[in-house]
Amino acid sequence: INRDGQLWGILRRELPNDIVGMVHSVAYSDGMPPRARIYADKILETIEEVSQ
Repeated sequence: INRDGQLWGILRRELPNDIVGMVHSVAYSDGMPPRARIYADKILETIEEVSQ
């Protein structure tokens, strides 16, 4: 589970500095196993916010 944004932390350390600002954490947890749709919806929501 990516509850605490572990993947985001790893990517932030590994990506070039000019790209790091474009990557955002979408950590999510309600106690249930994560579903792909939850992450996809959050990513699309964030893309819409950033593109405005």
